[in-house]
Amino acid sequence: MALLLSLPHEFPNEWHDFVTSEDANFEATVKRDYFPYLTQGKQITIDAVQLHSVHPETQDVKSKTVVAFDLIALTDALKQEGALVLTLAPDAPEDADAVLVPDEEASIFLVIKYSMSTA
Repeated sequence: MALLLSLPHEFPNEWHDFVTSEDANFEATVKRDYFPYLTQGKQITIDAVQLHSVHPETQDVKSKTVVAFDLIALTDALKQEGALVLTLAPDAPEDADAVLVPDEEASIFLVIKYSMSTA
C-alpha cells in the first residue's frame, strides 16, 4: 500500500519555508490520521519513502527512494507518537536527477509505502 502526498499542497507552510529559505531542508510531520480509514486499528509498518517530481513545463517525471531514513524508527514513531517527522535535504539543482528542489512551481510528491497487520 502507499500514501501519496503532494508536498506543496498537503504541507503549504512547510513548502513555503523550504522554497523561500536558503539552504533549508524540507521538514514535515505526517500524522497517523493521514493514512486511510481502513488502517485504523491496524499496525502500520513503513516499508519505503520515495520522492517523485513532475517538471511543470515538460511533464518529465523523476523519482528517487530516500534511503536516509531508519524505517524502523519511523514505524515506531508513528505507533508511539501518532506521527512521524520527515526531514528531507534538497537535491543540488545542477544535478540532472534532482527531485527535491526549492522551486515554487515544482510538483513534488511524497510516497510512503507501508504494510499493515492487526495490532
